[in-house]
Amino acid sequence: MMEMKRLQDAIEVATKYHRGQFRDSGEPYICHCMRVLQNVLDKKKDILSGLLLSFEDICIAAVLHDTLEDTELLAVDIATKFGFDVSDTVRILSRQKDETYASFIDRIKMNEVATIIKLADLKDNMRDAESLLPEKAGIIERYKKAYAKLTK
Repeated sequence: MMEMKRLQDAIEVATKYHRGQFRDSGEPYICHCMRVLQNVLDKKKDILSGLLLSFEDICIAAVLHDTLEDTELLAVDIATKFGFDVSDTVRILSRQKDETYASFIDRIKMNEVATIIKLADLKDNMRDAESLLPEKAGIIERYKKAYAKLTK
């Protein structure tokens, strides 16, 4: 059974660090993080038990998946509060400076837990297609290609 305190702490950290950030739809960014968590929760029965992280840690990493890339939160802060495995997973899910999107997806594909979370992330990102600004409309095709690559 999942210890809700740690997950609640992760939600509070994500909420704090994403405060003031909004999706193109205008909704607070934390809503995206919560839908990614829900997508992971919906797949619980499909997630293999042989993974290196507990299901709780997978959920925590899902909530925090964009914090390193989009906020001032540091990997060391995540490791201190939630452990190295969660921090490492969030690091894998963070696109590095000068990294192409294709290389980023290839790197994620090498980690089963990161792949699960990225698929949940992409599912939510594609859901928002109608609310994208016209100049960002082409990004949906990139998400579809990444989704296909991660599910091969």
